[in-house]
Amino acid sequence: RHYKSKRDIFDCIVQRMEQQDGEQAAEYDMPEENKEKMPEKYETVSLDGFVEYSKSMFEYWTEDDFASSFRKMLTIEQFRSEEMQNLYQQYLVSGPAEYVKDLFKNMEIKNPEENAVKFYANMFFYYSMYDGAADKAKAKSQFEHMLDKIIEEMKQ
Repeated sequence: RHYKSKRDIFDCIVQRMEQQDGEQAAEYDMPEENKEKMPEKYETVSLDGFVEYSKSMFEYWTEDDFASSFRKMLTIEQFRSEEMQNLYQQYLVSGPAEYVKDLFKNMEIKNPEENAVKFYANMFFYYSMYDGAADKAKAKSQFEHMLDKIIEEMKQ
């Protein structure tokens, strides 16, 4: 009853997601925007800090009721309209992959695009694993183990 229309409700949901994403990034001293908007912030990110942030983001996208529901809604709705496909890409596919690539470039990690795909593909895969897992703690532990393994390989 507080909203004018379904569209108004949806716009508020997206606005809340943007706010929460920004808060998550700020909490871990990570860039809240893309590299073009915050180039200086990308200069200060450490690999260890980024890994901790990524683990918190996994928890956020899987365990936070609002974020998890938003992720699942976008997964379903991406096929219904171009707008939903664009949001799905922004929040769950090309947006995060580009963010990771830009961070890796600034950290001078070899093959930043390839490593960003490996890194983020792991996260994306484990979102789905987590959703269907009977033992969610085990799925989360497997994700963290694989993430640490990917990072170790990148350091070599």
